[in-house]
Amino acid sequence: MKQFWLAASSLLLMSCSASEPVEIKPREKVKITDVSSFDEVHLTRMFWLKKHTPNPVYPPAYELKGLRGCIDVQVLINSAGYPEKFNIRRSTVPADFEKATIAALQQWQWKPAPSNADYKPVLTSVQFEFSTKQHKGRSNKALTNYCVAKLRDTAAQKRASDEVFSH
Repeated sequence: MKQFWLAASSLLLMSCSASEPVEIKPREKVKITDVSSFDEVHLTRMFWLKKHTPNPVYPPAYELKGLRGCIDVQVLINSAGYPEKFNIRRSTVPADFEKATIAALQQWQWKPAPSNADYKPVLTSVQFEFSTKQHKGRSNKALTNYCVAKLRDTAAQKRASDEVFSH
C-alpha cells in the first residue's frame, strides 16, 4: 500500500513539472484623473456621484471643549466606486478627528456618473467641518470662511511647489 501512494505521489509531482509554463502578465496601469485641487474638486461629479456618505462622528472627548475646525482629505475613488487611498492634506483639528474622518470615508460609496461609462478612477478631495451641538443654530459662516481660506492656502502652496519642481 505504501508503494502505491509513493508511486501515485511521484506521478503527480512529475505531471506538475511537465506542464507548460504559465505566463504572468504585469498588471496594467490604470490612468487616474486628478481633480483634487481646490479649483477642480467640483469636477468630481462628472465622474462619480455620491451614493452613501456617512458623516464622521465628532470625538466625544472634545464635546465639552467645543472644538471647531476642518479637515481636507484627498481620496482615490477606484473603478468600483469605493475609496481606496486617503491623504490628509490639511487639518486644523487633533488626530482623533482625522481618525473619525477616515473611518467615515472608508464607508463611502459612489456610483458612476452618466459620463463615466468606463468607471474611471478619480483622485478627489473632501472637506469636513467640525462643530459641536452647542454651535447648532449659530452661523457656521465664519468656520466655513476659515476652512475655505485654509484650503485655498494649501492649493496655492501646491501650485507654487509644482511650479518649482516642474522647472
